[in-house]
Amino acid sequence: MHEWAGAVADKDSVEVVYWNNGLWDVLRLFGDEPFCDIDYYGKTLVRIYKRIKHLFPRARVIFALNTSVKEEWASPDFTRINSDIELYNKEAVRVLTPYVDKIDDLYSVTQGFEDSMRVDWVHYNDEGSRILADHVIRTILDVMEQN
Repeated sequence: MHEWAGAVADKDSVEVVYWNNGLWDVLRLFGDEPFCDIDYYGKTLVRIYKRIKHLFPRARVIFALNTSVKEEWASPDFTRINSDIELYNKEAVRVLTPYVDKIDDLYSVTQGFEDSMRVDWVHYNDEGSRILADHVIRTILDVMEQN
């Protein structure tokens, strides 16, 4: 983010920052707990938000909740669990609601996706990606239309 911010000559010209963190934070390797403790996750989200606002003070900030995964397609040694994702998303809503302009619930969008819209247990094919992209564009435009 800092490298990208450094390339922006006029920081005040940045109107929207659409941002997401978390699928790597909930990753479980070899049956372990998620990579990132949920309390640390929440604190880090707030720190990242504050850094974004420092770098782009006039930008509206949208945080995207983590997408769902197809658990049964994952390796038992390298997995994510939707119940973890739901807990971490809930924590993101709790800590970021006072700060961000919008929280975009991509989890709900992807939860109903057909298996055919996925290329693997985490990623989406062209159809799934198009639906997500259309949703994200509508969300950004809605936020930009607000005062």
